[in-house]
Amino acid sequence: MTAPEVQQQFNNWCASARTWSNRVSTGCNSLADTPISAMSQLTTSYAESTPHNSQTIAQWSWDLWLSNDSGYADEVMVWVDTNGRCNSGSFGTQLHAPVTIAGQGWTPHRYPNSSEFIWTLDGSGGVGTCAEQASGTVDLLALLKWMQANGYAAPGGLWGNLLDRRPARNLHREQILAHRILIA
Repeated sequence: MTAPEVQQQFNNWCASARTWSNRVSTGCNSLADTPISAMSQLTTSYAESTPHNSQTIAQWSWDLWLSNDSGYADEVMVWVDTNGRCNSGSFGTQLHAPVTIAGQGWTPHRYPNSSEFIWTLDGSGGVGTCAEQASGTVDLLALLKWMQANGYAAPGGLWGNLLDRRPARNLHREQILAHRILIA
């Protein structure tokens, strides 16, 4: 069974009003992707149930798409519940030592022969283990700002199709509990 996809578009930024076009009563002459620098908070809370058994090969993750990033990652995945896929063949080469962001341990990876950047939430065994966390909160903005500060995302990076939350396969139920987005 596959869970439904949940998507939030961020390609309708109205720069003159410093907000999204659907929040501007007089309209906006020019729409663009949302600048990372325009956000002061972007967190998401979730709850899902994935079977954790030998037949399950899946991860529960967000798929974030960046633009204005020539030479940098254009796709960023954030894996929080990984079952049967905790290996470099699934998420690629480790790019940097694990880091703690918003109180959670994360390991950054690059998928082979692509510009895809994959964050894996570290499991209770520490580095090299993947979390099987069925619920929680993730600070997506902090992850992307870390990428900018460490040269893995463009300094002037923009978000286009931002929150495209996709279960891999064999997932039973999921629920995005909340997205909290604040403009700087």
